[in-house]
Amino acid sequence: MTEETRNLLVRAVEGAGVIQRRILDSGDLGLTSKYEGEGSSDIVTVADTESEEFLRDFCKQYFPEFNIFGEEFGGEYNGNGKVILIDPLDGTKSFKNKQPNFGALVGVYVDEKCVAGVEHNTLKGITYVATEETGFQRLGPADTDWPKDVVYVSGEVFRKPGLSEKLRELLEQEFPNNPILVDKQCVNHKSRVCNKDWRTFFHTGLARHDIGPTPLFSRLTNTIFTNHRGEPYGLLNPVEEVKKYQSKEKKQVYSNKVLLARDSEAFEKMLKILREFSEVLN
Repeated sequence: MTEETRNLLVRAVEGAGVIQRRILDSGDLGLTSKYEGEGSSDIVTVADTESEEFLRDFCKQYFPEFNIFGEEFGGEYNGNGKVILIDPLDGTKSFKNKQPNFGALVGVYVDEKCVAGVEHNTLKGITYVATEETGFQRLGPADTDWPKDVVYVSGEVFRKPGLSEKLRELLEQEFPNNPILVDKQCVNHKSRVCNKDWRTFFHTGLARHDIGPTPLFSRLTNTIFTNHRGEPYGLLNPVEEVKKYQSKEKKQVYSNKVLLARDSEAFEKMLKILREFSEVLN
């Protein structure tokens, strides 16, 4: 994957960002529930669908040999080993609330290995992009909204009575010199760990399309990337991925527990804390 590929990926997510800003400014978000009977916790907006339509058309034009899997429209697989994963609007809740924590993600896979990827923050204009040839890069203005060295933990499980308080106490004990963020809607910031801005990132409900470029980002920056037990993620299995997208079942799609740590010390501290919650995380 060349510099041309890198530039195309940046163009793609920036184009999706234009769509998202236009819809946000219009005020007509077209909110619906993604899963029947699950209330508004899994919302989808017209920005999700229009962004994915744009990204799918873009990828079909510039990467015609690739199978495309998107969060909103699924996909099909022809068996050639070439897959593009699209999360058209990572951080839909943030989009709805006009918080600057959302944008498009695209991961490019060949033979189950991530070889290129891009993550974009629409409102801040910050992009993280990588190919194996060009390496990991951060593009865009300086971001001063968040402190450095953040320890970030999010997930529905910790909102149960008493668990969030216990979690914060343990985090403060293990990371006394780091800012702690618990249950904030800033999933689009996970690449800050790869950029050496944040110390760790943990989330209990990210789907594969949510983490599409992360395997490459972490590999190129020597960032530790595992599940909550410390087990490295395996390669993408396109056949299984198709089943997840086509199932329409939340429990199958949103099942990945993601832990990023920029050094082994932070990683071991996070594993120690997460073991305290093994029953609810399993």
